[in-house]
Amino acid sequence: MRLRPDELLKQLKKKFGKELEVIENRGKGSHRMIVLNGRRTTLQKKGDLGPGTVKKFLSQLNLKPEDLE
Repeated sequence: MRLRPDELLKQLKKKFGKELEVIENRGKGSHRMIVLNGRRTTLQKKGDLGPGTVKKFLSQLNLKPEDLE
């Protein structure tokens, strides 16, 4: 299962709405900062995300893959 970063953000926005904050101008290079319930991580803007990357991204936000469904 490979996801595009924008698809992942769309799913998160649908589930968490205003709790999710995307800061486009924070993060190195082609990354942006994602903030959810006080937890922060970065997400690339382009390319594909492999299943391991998605799982690690979600764990940094204290979420599980089942939380997106």
